[in-house]
Amino acid sequence: MKELIKKYLLSPLAIALIGVIIAFTNFAHDTFRSANKDWFKDFNLDSEIHILGKIVADRFDIPITGNQNLFAFDSHEKTYDYDKFWKNRDRDKVAVYDDLFGGGKIVTMSPAEARQRIVMSGNYTSQFVLQGKIYSYLFNNLGITDIKIFYAINSLLLAVIIVLLSFLFWRAIDKPFAIIFYLSMVFSPWVVVFAKHLYWTTWAMYLPAVFGLLYYLEKRHPWRGWLWLALLFLSFTLRSLMLYEFISAVILFAGAIFFIDMFKVKPRYGRAESLVGFITICGLGVAGFLVALFIHAAQNWNGNGLIENLIGIYQEHVARRTYGGSTGIDTPIHLIDVFKRYMGWHSWPDTPMEQVTKLFYLSGGVLFRLLMITSILQSVYYFYKKNKYRWERASMLFIFMATGLSWMMLAKNHSFIHSNFVFILWYFGAVTILFYLFYKLFSDIAPVAIKKSDKKFGKKSWLKTINRP
Repeated sequence: MKELIKKYLLSPLAIALIGVIIAFTNFAHDTFRSANKDWFKDFNLDSEIHILGKIVADRFDIPITGNQNLFAFDSHEKTYDYDKFWKNRDRDKVAVYDDLFGGGKIVTMSPAEARQRIVMSGNYTSQFVLQGKIYSYLFNNLGITDIKIFYAINSLLLAVIIVLLSFLFWRAIDKPFAIIFYLSMVFSPWVVVFAKHLYWTTWAMYLPAVFGLLYYLEKRHPWRGWLWLALLFLSFTLRSLMLYEFISAVILFAGAIFFIDMFKVKPRYGRAESLVGFITICGLGVAGFLVALFIHAAQNWNGNGLIENLIGIYQEHVARRTYGGSTGIDTPIHLIDVFKRYMGWHSWPDTPMEQVTKLFYLSGGVLFRLLMITSILQSVYYFYKKNKYRWERASMLFIFMATGLSWMMLAKNHSFIHSNFVFILWYFGAVTILFYLFYKLFSDIAPVAIKKSDKKFGKKSWLKTINRP
């Protein structure tokens, strides 16, 4: 019986399948109540309208300048009123979703009726938003007219990618890190509310990390190393064609393992080779971003040429998200303001900082800060004691914290305003490494405590049951 259990129930394939099922059900339905019910239902609807608007415009042949994805839609009769959609985030009360999509009106409405009742109120030219075109094609050309199917597809793809990453981290780092990564992602309120979202297409954020880890594990293979690099570049390009948001975090997360390898006690490669691997992945990420940027500019959405469009994209969209634009707030935004906000020291009242480290109902921004302080003190202590793992663990803490912070700081104006979704950046390794280092601290201390306890109280000390060497 034990052999059968080991062979079938505990096989890697069985574990992966169970992992995907658990992740999918939570991403698609919030089965384990990881997130607030209303938050899960209504998360970031003002971004989702970009995708829904594209579907509506294509279905009824409503012109969109330069073939861009739609920003919003409105109606003379206020039947489909974007202002109402923007101000009222409760999906049950939003006519544009309930009537058009939830009630199936978009399927039965005639083009003539649609053109009479629906008026477009603007274009969304900030990004290419490839996923809008994909969903519109599936909806209007392939007849998949149930939006819930798109949600399910997004949830399933993310579940598969999280499981793949967990197995790859198991090989690249160790089993505890892989387990903590899986748990901290699957039961994270932030990841759960992002998972099914049509605009964010969260699975594409983490896809490059799969190929980055595969490249790390098979870099020296005669041909598979080149294959993973090619797919890595394509995944960066795909992500950038969907959205530019968080691109620095996506790139650093994909290359993080090579950075860590430079400081490992038992590295897979030499330090120089690992550095080249890290730079290669970052270079491919930048290249994929630039390819997407040129494709975006080549759409000629404002009637100008390629160069003029590139300049326009920078001035109208890049500058205002980073250092060159206005936030609409009277006081200037500084990097320290952004850092305080995402450490939970300077948040707007409706910012759910308490959700960042919620894992099996352990919640609170205070917990996040305590874990960070503990991890920093642990690193200082290891350097003081000249622990052999001091550089390895410090590098892990640095790169996974820097991954999320890179976008928060690079796009400081964008980040400061949009605290309703930028907290997801802590789930590009930061939350995982904080829990992992806490586990490592305990596993390092426990054997010492057991030894001292045995010496003082004898071999029957209860501490021996915790982590007996």
